Amino acid sequence: WTIKRLTVNPGIRFDWFHPWVGAQDAAANPWVPARQFAAATPGGTSLKAFQDVMPLWTKGGALEIEVKEQGDSSFTFNVVRCRYAETYKAMGLGEIGHLLSCNRDGAFCEGYDPKLKLERTQTIMQGASHCNFHYTYEK
Repeated sequence: WTIKRLTVNPGIRFDWFHPWVGAQDAAANPWVPARQFAAATPGGTSLKAFQDVMPLWTKGGALEIEVKEQGDSSFTFNVVRCRYAETYKAMGLGEIGHLLSCNRDGAFCEGYDPKLKLERTQTIMQGASHCNFHYTYEK
């Protein structure tokens, strides 16, 4: 029906909104991915188990590393090529790439195992020739 500029169409409409979120195993925080990763580690967390996943980080040439020291309580290496840094620079985000990517490393360690500590004084993202990683594992 049309009355002047108003058109009326008879009809029925049914809306049903059912919001639902499944069970959660941990509150959202920066450590959740690391905790889930640690929980999947056969035999539990250790510096050795942490070192064993290095191929995941370097997969596809994402990182090129030079291992300096690898032991039971200390693991030191340099990242000499970082495709993440290259990608952020190519996108024009080189200035903030370290905030988006590098800053996660320390939080990941803490979530993986509070006994795992990271010391790093420079990154490629911030203009250095390499990233220097030094992990220690408190017993």
